[in-house]
Amino acid sequence: MIMNRMHFEDLKRRYRETDWVSEYQRLWAIFNHWLVKHTEGLITGKIDDRKCIETLKSNPKLEPWAQGVIDRCAYNPQGRIEEGYLGSYRRFAADNEISCFFRAAQESTILEPRINWPWRKGINSKVRTTNAITLSEAQFRTAYEKYREILASESGIIEDYTLHQILIALGIGATGCCFYRLPDTAKATDPAHELARMSRDAFRDEDSLKSLTELAASPELTPFAHDIVETLYNLRNVAVHGSLDFLDERDNAAARAGCDLLDSLIRNIRNHW
Repeated sequence: MIMNRMHFEDLKRRYRETDWVSEYQRLWAIFNHWLVKHTEGLITGKIDDRKCIETLKSNPKLEPWAQGVIDRCAYNPQGRIEEGYLGSYRRFAADNEISCFFRAAQESTILEPRINWPWRKGINSKVRTTNAITLSEAQFRTAYEKYREILASESGIIEDYTLHQILIALGIGATGCCFYRLPDTAKATDPAHELARMSRDAFRDEDSLKSLTELAASPELTPFAHDIVETLYNLRNVAVHGSLDFLDERDNAAARAGCDLLDSLIRNIRNHW
């Protein structure tokens, strides 16, 4: 009996590829054991996943873990305008577990539509709002070119702020290819304020930078650490309930990046919490 060709090809693929969706399920089970025991699940005497996640978000040790990942991977945090695009690109390319995860999550056809941004509601109303976005290399290059035009203008020619410094003036933080909202305490100062305004207007005129301009104007601020936890939980739901397919390259990549980030969090909990 000749095996059906489609079935045979599927079998070969299954043997060839690592099932990262199942690996994420396994890792989440380990994490969930701690989560239920040390959050709302233990207090109420019953397991409520959402309450556990919200309690985790409020844990004061969460932010230092996220910031630690960012700080360890940051490239030349000061930066100099003389470095040009290469200097900005090196910071953009300095990815870590966090930025790789968000990039993979937003490339997944299953996970991305569920993300609930303030400027675009996701397809699942139970997913909480997040602000974190990622830019492609082409989008980042466009943002840099727009900012370079401003620096070449009469108002900007005497200034030496880098693109990343202007993003901070717009209330946007960055780690690798991932960009997120900073708290209101990150205020722009003159003359950075004027350059930030000009940059925001220039970005708004570029269709490919819509997500960046929406992020700068976001009316609903969310802490970056909360965005991380919410998106990991979002991934958990589609992995556990079967929507995520490891045979889809983008879904499998999202699960693999989720494993790396969740593993980082679990290790930090084990060593410091």
